[in-house]
Amino acid sequence: MGDCCDFSTAPGGHGPRGAVLLRKAVLLLQRVELRHLLLAEDSFKKVVVSRSYGKSWIDDNGILRLGLMDFLLDEDSLDR
Repeated sequence: MGDCCDFSTAPGGHGPRGAVLLRKAVLLLQRVELRHLLLAEDSFKKVVVSRSYGKSWIDDNGILRLGLMDFLLDEDSLDR
């Protein structure tokens, strides 16, 4: 494969390998940030509020993920 097709060496870009590494780093950081919620063995609802604009969802660990605007403006956001 020639240099014209090797996006990982393109000037100014990280290419596909960089994107994969970035995604792995993000997932690791999320796991570290959520560790305290995952270790808490209680009956309280677990909620993470972020600045994202996406739809709210419940992850594989049962943690409700909300965007900031949904949390602030939707009275029923915690009832999902």
